[in-house]
Amino acid sequence: MNTRPLFLCIICACSSDLSLNDGLVAKSLFRTAEVADTSYAPFAATRIDGLKVSEIFGSFGFEESERSYTRLRPHVTSQSRDKIAFAFEDNAGIGTVERATDGTVTIDWVVSGAFDRVAMSFACEDTERFFGLGAQIAVEHTGKRVPIWTSEQGIGKAAYGMPRTLLGLGGSFYDSYAPIAFTVSSAQRGFCSRVPRVRIQADSKHFRLQVIPDGSMREVLTRFARRTGTPPILAKWALSAWVDVFGGQEAVRTAAHELKAAGTPVSAIWAEDWVGTVATPFGENLSYDWEPDTSRFADIAALTGELHAQGLKFLTYMNAFMPVGTRPYADALTAGLLVSDDESKPMNISFAFGAPLYLLDCSTAAGAALYARYATAAVALGIDGWMADYGEELPYHAVLLDGRTGADAHNDYPRLWGETNMAALSAARPDGDFVTWNRSGAAGLSAQTSPC
Repeated sequence: MNTRPLFLCIICACSSDLSLNDGLVAKSLFRTAEVADTSYAPFAATRIDGLKVSEIFGSFGFEESERSYTRLRPHVTSQSRDKIAFAFEDNAGIGTVERATDGTVTIDWVVSGAFDRVAMSFACEDTERFFGLGAQIAVEHTGKRVPIWTSEQGIGKAAYGMPRTLLGLGGSFYDSYAPIAFTVSSAQRGFCSRVPRVRIQADSKHFRLQVIPDGSMREVLTRFARRTGTPPILAKWALSAWVDVFGGQEAVRTAAHELKAAGTPVSAIWAEDWVGTVATPFGENLSYDWEPDTSRFADIAALTGELHAQGLKFLTYMNAFMPVGTRPYADALTAGLLVSDDESKPMNISFAFGAPLYLLDCSTAAGAALYARYATAAVALGIDGWMADYGEELPYHAVLLDGRTGADAHNDYPRLWGETNMAALSAARPDGDFVTWNRSGAAGLSAQTSPC
């Protein structure tokens, strides 16, 4: 069992010495020392056979056979102050190492032929520790294989190396809604010289790694944020307490009255069930519509008016799913805006609750525009923001309208979904008086969501 990591990997290396013109990068990347295991060579490539991908409720499993790695031997073809170009022996591929004006070094290479998995390994100190990698239950990851693949994180967690439990609903140790390919090393150096090695694998012909060198951790994190996007300024009212109310319009009114009578300092009421619910063996589950359920919320505009008069905001819930039988699903099906398979047929999302589900293809302006129509209608009812749920469900074998496959775009879909929500809310509320927050995350999402 293997789990496929993200195509783009970013390492933060806190060293002020890393530069191209002094030869350190070239010496580190192009050294010729042999390693016993070719999979831990500085440059290595292989191919996989018999890949099988399984998915249940957003949890993914990968079964495959990996061939032995081939060590790739690079030689420099040209070099200037800020850029090195190189090629691998036997016409196996080409690459560059380039320094940007802010000092960030990008190592970018691609292989030719039958290879479809590549990796780089760097020597490091035996006491070195690696932190980060997004929303993880572990603080540091030295000695572990960490997948960067957005997924359902599970109900509970198995120990490292143990399989999921509860029919796949229990999470494996590194299942995460928001894995981020950004790691911080404890060593104050760009590359180290001892035997232990850190290895980064990409399931692609293409490998791209950015190294952010600097003497200040604050500056490194600042530069990473500048490259991936910083959050917008949060509406002040969002910094106060919110209360989650489930049970329909009258339950919201009752809660608002009781909170006011008690003098509770609350700024917002969040009603996830505004879209209605469906009965399941495990209790009520949300219906995942984009329009209000009038049996539970007969007049949301009147309700939000009352809440606003009391100084309360009203928050709801949105979801990238599109259930059969809803108007959003019908609109997306007609416009060809559902996530599809390689035959351009809409892909059903495996989910146990409610009507069959499909997923919005928000990779193009047309998908974003369709969603914006419903988001704008929600804001017109007086809704002040919502949770933009899911984002981890893009199937591995899907094909998006922008031409990418699910394998390529899976980890980017949470950013696309967040961007779609932020754009719709920003257009409907240009004064920024709203909040939106996401379950699933990816590098770049911070610029597309409220930092809740």
